[in-house]
Amino acid sequence: MVRNLLFVMKTPSRFAALIAALAIVFPGATALAEDEKIAQIKKLLEELRELKTTATENKEQRNVDIIETLLQASSSERNATNFYLKCVKTVNFERAERRSSEFRDWEDRRNIERDLKADEHAVALQLQLRWLAISLRAATENDIQKLTDPIYEFMGDYFKVEKDLGGYRRMLLQPVSQTVFAQAYRLEDTLKLNDKNWELAPGRIDSIFDKTIMPFYRAMDDVEKLEEAWAMRLGAVKKRAESLETAEAKKQYVEVEYPRLQWKRDLDIYKVARTDARLMGLVKHIKDHIHHAESGTWIDDVMGLLEGMTGEEEPEEDS
Repeated sequence: MVRNLLFVMKTPSRFAALIAALAIVFPGATALAEDEKIAQIKKLLEELRELKTTATENKEQRNVDIIETLLQASSSERNATNFYLKCVKTVNFERAERRSSEFRDWEDRRNIERDLKADEHAVALQLQLRWLAISLRAATENDIQKLTDPIYEFMGDYFKVEKDLGGYRRMLLQPVSQTVFAQAYRLEDTLKLNDKNWELAPGRIDSIFDKTIMPFYRAMDDVEKLEEAWAMRLGAVKKRAESLETAEAKKQYVEVEYPRLQWKRDLDIYKVARTDARLMGLVKHIKDHIHHAESGTWIDDVMGLLEGMTGEEEPEEDS
């Protein structure tokens, strides 16, 4: 009986016909059939819920395993280079169904070229791998607080080698979702889950601060941590300025770029701290840099803050 029911249930019209026939021959059979159908549906739903839980757990464990693999590969220049070659073979040759001899030919050519011999290339690969691991955690754990220490450690190491990377720095301006590492493990879609408040390119340090670190500390109203983040950011900018080659470029940095970033810092921290001392610090910055091209905009910013406190509206200028 049950087996026949399952067969008939495959098409709604057959099931309806069966119910009508049972209703004529056996009064009350309709209710029994409906109850049995509902019971089967409930059982199927329960099985699917269990399968979904298992699938989720498997995916989470897979991500953990991938993160460990990426970090292990980033642990040395040699590991990073070997892992790079492995992923290239997987993505560009095996999945493309190209012959093994083609990969060996490509590898022989690459071994002669400078990339695989350059320490800077291997260091850039290490940084890519580390940021990919951190980015995968960000996309799956969705807890920035747990990631602040790894982010700071990464940036500290990045700042140490940034000026020595030369042309290989361009590798770090590429989103890690586009690297051969992400392609090898098919991580592209997973990494998109958190791309609104996460910078996927490890070399775009300003964006990492703007999209991830600063918003987190603002939301926490953590003035101390926000100050620390700004100190690190300004320190990085200073270090970059040391590598500027021309006197004109250094003058541009000292007189234009750095005061602009200082203003951004002071205004940002004031909006969280809201103290008189911070407000007067904004006024002092304007006085110290009154000849800056953006000083007028800064004055408007402070006037807007003050008018917001008094409820006054800014008078319209005469036309």
